[in-house]
Amino acid sequence: MDSSVTPPAPPEQEGPEAPEPALLSEQISQLIEKFEREEVNVGEIVILLKGRAFLGLLCLFSIPFCTPVAIPGMSTPFGVVISLIGLRLALRRKPWLPQRLLEVRLPQRVFPKLLEGANRIIRSLEKVSKPRHEFVVESPVLQHLTGFCIFVCGAFLLLPLPIPMTNLLPAATVTVLSISAIGRDGVLTLAGYGLFLLTVSFFAFLLLGGAAAAQWMSETFRGWFEPGPEHLP
Repeated sequence: MDSSVTPPAPPEQEGPEAPEPALLSEQISQLIEKFEREEVNVGEIVILLKGRAFLGLLCLFSIPFCTPVAIPGMSTPFGVVISLIGLRLALRRKPWLPQRLLEVRLPQRVFPKLLEGANRIIRSLEKVSKPRHEFVVESPVLQHLTGFCIFVCGAFLLLPLPIPMTNLLPAATVTVLSISAIGRDGVLTLAGYGLFLLTVSFFAFLLLGGAAAAQWMSETFRGWFEPGPEHLP
């Protein structure tokens, strides 16, 4: 899994080429500027994010799910992208997306505002994230686990549940695990695992609670539609 962090450039650098952004939030700021000029597709975002492209995509596509406002027509592509990247990471293979997804164009009027909100969250996480307990991030077994967690959360995000804010926990899990991988922060990775357990518990509660509610309703209202006993004269 490519989770390296580009070292910060010195304050002054000679030469015609500008230094690469040191932080994901700086790259997103560049992306917002690009959106002001033209519509952008997923493939162009991958190119702009460079070495941390797919981990950056996970952040960008998961954070909008943390808000109660849905993105028209984007929920399914975002969930599919998160699941596919998570699956490739779980298999410890280079992340890959089909051309059809790379060509998906993002709404120019809506997405920059979402990026600005996402960038505020990413900056907050970058302030607390730093390289520590890197063996957690580098462990092959835990890399499998991280990818699996992201894959499952992406699948949860695809569920058409009519319950408000059910996307918050899986989206937060993906965001934290992505930032921890970019920053090589083992402590944040463990926090992401904790969020994943909370997410699975929440959806298990919904499943079991929904099944129990359905059974209760079936038993309660069954008699309403059954013929009553015949009355004796």
